[in-house]
Amino acid sequence: MKPTRTAGVNFIWAWSSGPAAGRHYDLTGLTKNSLPAHPVFRVRTAQLVKTVIQVKAGTIPGTSGNLATSSELNTLCTMNGYQQPLTVPSSVTVYRSPALWSSQVSTHLGLHQCGFDIVYTREKAGRHYTVTISGAARGPYAAVPFVNDNKLSYDPQFQFVAPAFQSFDNCFKSSVSLARGGHIVARRSGGIFSLFKAAVHPGRWYVLTTDAHQVLKSANLTRLLSPRTTLAWRFKLAKGFLGAVPVAVTSLVPQGLDMNNRAAPGSKTTVRASFSQGKYALPPKPDVPVRSFTVQASFNDGKTWHGVPVVKHKGFWTFVVPNPSSGFVTLRTVTVNVHGNSSTETIYRAYGIR
Repeated sequence: MKPTRTAGVNFIWAWSSGPAAGRHYDLTGLTKNSLPAHPVFRVRTAQLVKTVIQVKAGTIPGTSGNLATSSELNTLCTMNGYQQPLTVPSSVTVYRSPALWSSQVSTHLGLHQCGFDIVYTREKAGRHYTVTISGAARGPYAAVPFVNDNKLSYDPQFQFVAPAFQSFDNCFKSSVSLARGGHIVARRSGGIFSLFKAAVHPGRWYVLTTDAHQVLKSANLTRLLSPRTTLAWRFKLAKGFLGAVPVAVTSLVPQGLDMNNRAAPGSKTTVRASFSQGKYALPPKPDVPVRSFTVQASFNDGKTWHGVPVVKHKGFWTFVVPNPSSGFVTLRTVTVNVHGNSSTETIYRAYGIR
């Protein structure tokens, strides 16, 4: 190869250790404005980033999947890294070059691809990272009702999303209804990309309810976590209102769960709660300061409820759940904003007890 120098031309390279047993290495590099005649690259292991990729089990009805990683060296080039089938749960340790890395997992049950998760980490030399995929609790995220010209629309596709991750679940069914004055005025059932639409009028109170279930005829759902989520929004629209309805969606992240998203019997689990209003896909983003936030826990799938004290922090809340000796923990949050709009969200079997 004849060396040359050309402005704006980069030489980009990548190497992966492959599927062999033992340590896995993903190396990438970029040489600016030159093409090397005899490319030799020396990499010190101290410059590599140790990354543990954890794919947890329980939140989706699949036990097999595929893990694929890639790095972005510039805006025009993405290099593939570790790519292998896996059994859920799994933990993979990769030593790789500092870069912006994506880790994506597609989870299958038979011929069905039920889950697809992508996690991005900008990794720096000298640091260790843990990337957690398919964590609990898997619940509603980012999607809210949107109003344009007195027409309300809502896409329930984000009913089962892992906390803080970009996810899609395909194996579910949902039922969405809109009520006014206690009477149902519109209803629609379906799965992913089943858009709900209804006419609304300013100055009236509405309740929009979605009830979603992870459904697969061939699946054994008795041990499935987050098999059902419900979300009820109560709101009033001002005259000429346009945009995302100012209601809340709560993301719940239990701390200290094992690889099967379970806690020890009789222990206490701290749960972090945050609101995803600032992550709506459609502008304008509503300004919805929270007036009150309450939490309840159930240990019998919602038959009875127990209040849980909450602690407010800057930008999020925490609460501690006293875990039962066996079974599951169902979580319900009620958020009321300064306009009186309320959001009641329930994640059934948010996490399990081992």
